[in-house]
Amino acid sequence: MEPTQDEIQKWMRDTLRHVCHVEYFLNQFNRGKEDPERPHDSVGINNKFEWEVMKRFALQYRMDEALKPLILEAREMHRQQYHHKMWNDYNPNATIDGMKVGAMDAVCSLLENRSYQGGNHTYEEILELIRNNPIHKVAWFNLVIPEMKGIIQPNLELITNVREFPNIGIREDLYEKLKQRMQETVQMLEGRGYKI
Repeated sequence: MEPTQDEIQKWMRDTLRHVCHVEYFLNQFNRGKEDPERPHDSVGINNKFEWEVMKRFALQYRMDEALKPLILEAREMHRQQYHHKMWNDYNPNATIDGMKVGAMDAVCSLLENRSYQGGNHTYEEILELIRNNPIHKVAWFNLVIPEMKGIIQPNLELITNVREFPNIGIREDLYEKLKQRMQETVQMLEGRGYKI
């Protein structure tokens, strides 16, 4: 089963916004230095712009419970990325930087409008939600949320086009790399018959 044109377009836009969202905070707090897969979620094994991951994740817009196994399969594939290996399960080799990156990534995803997570949440709502997390994560959430909340928030709504998008405050070299990655992904999708 393959996603529709509309689903792919939404996935590309929403994922690009998420990448920029996370990279904005990593830049503001000088984090992610140890992560070899940057810009966030867009490079490395099972990144969110690889076809096998994307084609499953993009199905989430259908709101069809029968598709949930495919979406969860994409999530498990994507969790092979470095930042997820540091964050998702208890990892005695996880570093301070790795845990803060994981916490910021999780907070960004909760701030964003993701239907499978109940829509977007405020920082205050996230503080309530994190209580349900494993104990090894709660302390990291409590460290990064006040920092994130205390600075100017990026305007993700400025990102409307994956071919041309503004730098909303990410590191310049990563912005250039992300623009190149978007061009590569658009070309791949056009080769599959999508118009982006």
